Amino acid sequence: MRLKNIIIYTTVLVLLVSTIPLSNEMVQANNHDFCQHTRSGVFQDAESAGITNDNCNNQEIGYAEEFDLDLGTLSGFVKDLQMNPIENATVRAYFHGTYEEAYSDKNGYYHVTNIPLCYCLKNCTCSEDGFYSEWVLLAIQENTQYNFTLRPLTPCYPCVDPPNPTGGNGWYITPVNLSFIYDPEVVAHIVFRIDDESWQEYIEAYLIKDTCVHKFEYYWVNFQGEQSAAVSVPLAIDLEPPVITKNIQRIGWREFSILFEVLYDNCSGVDFVEFYLNDILQYTDDAAPFEWITFYRWKPGVQYHFTVKAYDSAGNVGILIIKNSDIHTYSYLPFFDERPFLHMLFILLNQIS
Repeated sequence: MRLKNIIIYTTVLVLLVSTIPLSNEMVQANNHDFCQHTRSGVFQDAESAGITNDNCNNQEIGYAEEFDLDLGTLSGFVKDLQMNPIENATVRAYFHGTYEEAYSDKNGYYHVTNIPLCYCLKNCTCSEDGFYSEWVLLAIQENTQYNFTLRPLTPCYPCVDPPNPTGGNGWYITPVNLSFIYDPEVVAHIVFRIDDESWQEYIEAYLIKDTCVHKFEYYWVNFQGEQSAAVSVPLAIDLEPPVITKNIQRIGWREFSILFEVLYDNCSGVDFVEFYLNDILQYTDDAAPFEWITFYRWKPGVQYHFTVKAYDSAGNVGILIIKNSDIHTYSYLPFFDERPFLHMLFILLNQIS
């Protein structure tokens, strides 16, 4: 009988305790414990774990306002499967209904700041065009380190370095380094060629440094021997500036005519040409033929210099500078070609003057 009474009293006590509402601190502690347990890997994604961007807000709203929370950081590197750095990847740390973000630099390094230090795990994501996005639940500390590895959306695609054209109008004005990012579990071989030359197997990065509009083609083969369709990628490279010439003629005792011409550009084409006298712009020519003729009278002690700047469509600039000291001893009249004695006398008189 006594044992029966103990069981009845214990049951009543349990029922009474279960009806007492928990304090906010206890509810938050339970939520925090749930967050911590989801890190065990039982859940395959953030939503099935119950951790969403809004869920973190529901747990912590009011908590961050009630307590003065310290701030932490999240930093690390973003790389592909071959451990090449990924530039401009977006890394976000979600918390309290908002987020902080940062972008990876050319070395793949990122640094997210101003993340509240609290019990809640932060849903941290990393995304970039051409890759599957990654996410991870992290307990942010004062200085948290985490490296992201992104898988490409396609098993194989080319990587151009520099990633964006270095010149204008889609042109590169630097050599281009070509490599591939691929899934080694899918891709067995990569085959490529440049400008319809022979196909060759990709082994290491390939440098293109010839001025031209190139056609880069490639395909890949999986471990079952199946071949993908060939993909063509155009690359426009112009490494050389326009060519400028000068034609100086003596037309009098101290008078000269000077003809400046931009004869050609190796690839992208001449865009416009500027002509300067003593660094003051005299004329701009934006249509062929790109030329400027001027007349010059030499005066002792007076300094002049002419400058021509030719711009091509890629952004290269050709520059030619002529000083008056280069002109007054230049190109004598054709009259003296068959009269060397008079020619020497003319030079002597010119020097005396």
